[in-house]
Amino acid sequence: GTSIKKEDLNNIKEIEEHQYVLNHIKSTLMKYCNSVKVSKTDKLKMNYAYHLYSEIKADMKIDCHILDIINDLYPTPALAGYPKNEAIKKIRTTEIFDRGYYGGSVGFYNQRGDGSFFVPIRSALKRKNEIYFFAGGGITEKSESLKEWEETEIKLKHIKSIIAPE
Repeated sequence: GTSIKKEDLNNIKEIEEHQYVLNHIKSTLMKYCNSVKVSKTDKLKMNYAYHLYSEIKADMKIDCHILDIINDLYPTPALAGYPKNEAIKKIRTTEIFDRGYYGGSVGFYNQRGDGSFFVPIRSALKRKNEIYFFAGGGITEKSESLKEWEETEIKLKHIKSIIAPE
């Protein structure tokens, strides 16, 4: 959930969309952790918009490589949809472009398998003399196409402002 209006994030569609992602992350982490704690969802104020935000903390029960967790975790419903396998099949048959780096994972790890990764859901790619910007919105059955478009525009405006300030 992203909006320039804080109150828009009280919308049931935005809350449910956020919950899909939280449920996926929590259930995936439970395979590797003794406990997974998810904070109360809050609204994070950024300089350009508000975002729904939840903090997730977990206590590892097994010694595993972070790439095993990443492989199991990604793509989350924020990128692939839910249920994941059905959504990925649908995306492959309907999208006519390659998402490139959008939605992958970017990070680092050490020889012990510890690391830190992020999902580049707002990103840009410079190729030769062109820059391609990537952002998206979460589509659910409760989505309103104009609001999804506006949310994507907010995200794109932000990433563009970093690369090419007005």
